[in-house]
Order: sequence, then C-alpha cells, then structure tokens
Amino acid sequence: MRSTSGATRILPKRDRREQPFLIGLTPSQIKALPTSGAAYTNVLGRANDTITVDMGTTGIGSAAACRAFAAGLIYIRSGTESYREKVVTALDTVRNWNYGANGDYQSYYRQAQGWILAADLIGYRSQAFLDFVETMTDYTSWSAPPGRAAWNSLYKCSWDAAINHGAVARASFQASALYLGDTGRFAESGRWMRCFWGDRSDWMTWNNSTAVYGGFSTDGQYDPYQITWMHFPTAWVPVNPVEGDATRDGCIVVEVTRDNTSYSLNGSNQPVWGLSGNQYLWTSLHGALVSTLLMEKNGYPDVWSWSDSAPKRAVDYIYLWDNNWQAPPSAHQFSITKWMDSLINRKYGTSWPEAAGTAYGLCFTDWLPV
Repeated sequence: MRSTSGATRILPKRDRREQPFLIGLTPSQIKALPTSGAAYTNVLGRANDTITVDMGTTGIGSAAACRAFAAGLIYIRSGTESYREKVVTALDTVRNWNYGANGDYQSYYRQAQGWILAADLIGYRSQAFLDFVETMTDYTSWSAPPGRAAWNSLYKCSWDAAINHGAVARASFQASALYLGDTGRFAESGRWMRCFWGDRSDWMTWNNSTAVYGGFSTDGQYDPYQITWMHFPTAWVPVNPVEGDATRDGCIVVEVTRDNTSYSLNGSNQPVWGLSGNQYLWTSLHGALVSTLLMEKNGYPDVWSWSDSAPKRAVDYIYLWDNNWQAPPSAHQFSITKWMDSLINRKYGTSWPEAAGTAYGLCFTDWLPV
C-alpha cells in the first residue's frame, strides 16, 4: 500500500500460524529442524554471509539470493529479528534495481526464485516489491541474445527455451505466480513443465513458438547434433523418453550437445562426454527441480512421477554419463547444484552422493525435509 507521499510502507508481517510456505513447510516444521551438524552449519554460514545484490551481467553467478533464502530460514528457526531485517534490506535493493538500464536477463531469471522464496519466508509484502515482481514477470525490454527474441521476458522465455535459460526462467515465473496468488498463470506453467518432462499431449495448444518442432524451441546452433540425440526427432521433447537406450534415455537433448559432439562420434554406441554439456545439464536441472518441487507443494502431488519419473531419469543420466555407464557414481562436480542430490534421493530412494549447495535454487535440501 502506498502512502500519499509516494513512499512505500512495509505491510505488517502476516500471521502465518501453520500455513505452509511456498516450499511446502510450515513454520513449526522449520522451527523443529536440528541446529547442529554439517547441513545446519552450512545454512547458518550462508545466512551470516554478506548479501551483495547484483542483478547485472556480473551477477549471473551470484549467491546473494541463496544467502537471503538462508537468512529467511534462520529467522524462522531462531526468531532472531536481525536475519529478517537483513533480508528486507536486500529485497529493498532488489526492487529498486534499474533493470532497464543495467540489469541482465540471466541474473534476473536465475536469482528471482530465491528472492521470492526469501520474501515468502519473512512475510515481506511491500507494495513496491509486489509491483516489482509483477512488472519483472512481463518486462519485455531485456537485451535477449541474437536469434532469441522470445527470451526478452520471463514469461516468454519460460515457454520457449528448452535450455537452462528457460528452466531457470520457469522456476522464477512459477515462484512469481505463487507469490502473487496468480493461480491461472501457475496452472499454465504446469502445462509447460508437463511438456518439458516429456508429455506432448497438448504441445501445440499453448505454445506460440515458430520453432521447427513445435512446442519448446531448440537452439539452432546445435540442431545437427541435437537430432542425432533425439529418440523421435519429428516429435521431440526436452527430456528424452524411455526407449531402452541408456546412452540417451533421460538426457536433456539441447544441453547434452553443448560440446558439439554427435552421437556415437567415438565409434561406440555411447555419446562423447564433454564438460560443457555436463555443466549445462546440471544448470538446466537446477531450474527444473525447483519448478517440480514448487508444483508438488502447490497442487501437483504426482509431478515426480510424470513421464516415467523423468526428474529421476534426468539425474540418473548425468551420473551414468559421468561414469561411462559404470558404477559407482562419481561425486557431484559442481558445487552450486549439489543440493539436487539430496532432493532426488528423498523423492526416489536413490543414493547419489550428497553435499550442501551454495549458490542457486533451494540450496539446503540436506537440511530441509522437502
């Protein structure tokens, strides 16, 4: 609510009682979490870190939103007001960032979900921040990459891009819709995720893309490689379906081909491992798994089973690829996405090596029972 002087007034903290947060946990559940052990120490450490807001090109890899999320969690667990004040200060900076002049679309798409989840935890509902979230969702003046004009807004990038840009945009779009109470848009985003995980049943009914394959667009730079990795090139989906080929089942086609190595290039019936493809697979899954958890906790309890448990198959694929399809799995290679293993293990009973995350997404799934 705006005052007559034009200043923004922070709305009172909501009495949440046992109303779940967007991540599906209630205040009592968070207050009951342990305050010892490596997982808690990591959350507390990130909550005590300095939060330096950077939504420009240098902030693409920023851990600031993750730190704000951590501070929000510690505020709920401890009741220490200084953690809430720390998050409020950061969010005030975020909403005043001049994204039209010096913002970067990747920074916004990657970080927005964390800022919104932090705001939800501390009950931050300033009218100015609500306006910021709503405006950011449909802002159409980002400087999109060449040939990717459809990525100039969070909304459009969410339904067009199958690669990591779209994955993190969808997670932030869904967090935005939930925070704003926009049930229609959240339902629309659910259809995008159903298609992303492999269901083409309404592929063309919602998408406005002019992509060759319909639905999500592929990245034209890699099309010659992508086609050899797709189970069904004329009816492709971002995550390959189960077709009895472990070297392709579950891979995110537009990411695994980042190294420009075609299928069977090594002379065997296995793809060539490449660090770029590996890294982009994890980055894309970062957004996809945040989206999937938000959906589970907000009306889609069966989402983890979609398309033959596609989230599990996607993670399994990366580990199998890392190890040339030989057990045991290697350790998770990228610190910013390590949180995914705890989440996948909890959902599917797998035993991938777990470690704390530090930068993106939910970060603290080894401490949070989500």
